[in-house]
Amino acid sequence: MPESIRRLTNHLDPALAASLDDIWNGSTLRLVSAVWWENTRPWNLPVRRCPDTFLLIPVSGQFECELPQGDSTGDPQKPGHGASPIHRVRPGQALLLSPDTEHSLCIAPQTKRLEQVSFHFHLSDGLGLDLARNLTEPICELPDAATQRKRLERTVALAGQQPEAAQAMLKSIVAEILECAALAGKFRSRPGRTDDPRIAAALHYLRENLGCDLSVENLARHVGLGTVRFRQLFQKATGSPPRKFIVHARLTEAANRLRRTSDSIATIAARCGFPTEGHFYATFRREYGVTPRQWRKQGVYEPQQRL
Repeated sequence: MPESIRRLTNHLDPALAASLDDIWNGSTLRLVSAVWWENTRPWNLPVRRCPDTFLLIPVSGQFECELPQGDSTGDPQKPGHGASPIHRVRPGQALLLSPDTEHSLCIAPQTKRLEQVSFHFHLSDGLGLDLARNLTEPICELPDAATQRKRLERTVALAGQQPEAAQAMLKSIVAEILECAALAGKFRSRPGRTDDPRIAAALHYLRENLGCDLSVENLARHVGLGTVRFRQLFQKATGSPPRKFIVHARLTEAANRLRRTSDSIATIAARCGFPTEGHFYATFRREYGVTPRQWRKQGVYEPQQRL
């Protein structure tokens, strides 16, 4: 755990400090892409969702992010509950969205030229659960904003040639963002967190066997639990029903393979546990709004730099 987060124990509620320590311990960050963008008016990205954690930092100029009404960290309520909130992000701040958060982006009024850096990555705790979901708000302050540009430039430059070094630098940046969020009261302890080794074993088995039969009944049997009890403990630990978690894990792995490998879509579908290529297409499009082929053609998620 970074020293910066360990120092928080003297400034936070003990339960939150313990939770932050616990979920960061054993966490992993895997970089997917790092891109430095320059945009001029008009610029906008239509509504989309990403299967990974998305970090967008303006270096000069401002952008706006529209999120669905409800929980802006990835748990939107049903539509029809009022206007969607629009967040304006300026230099010295960052937009940090957990996987599957629906959002759209555009350049802010009065901003003629926007310079920004974006990162797509996977950040998970020791149980493999996404860390960004612990944020209560998507807009985070950056510590020492005046010195961030060089760090960001270095991280993007390293992404293509030395990804492990880039990952280490990005993890340090994210740790500082989480520290600021915790001190500002924007980081929640994980509700109902459990360290039941049976659920940890189920999560490990699930990720190692995505292409196999991962019915709830089989997972429960694998860790020696009854189906009903397994569902209760699983949802308590992850915040998600096991069936929904399985589908999301398969889609996430498939999305990663689409951008990281040249495997055929049929091969990826089979390896990620989808019974047919057609079923994979339908599920993927329903979840992300584009087909697997369109996702692969977009090409912006390969590790790259644009300086």
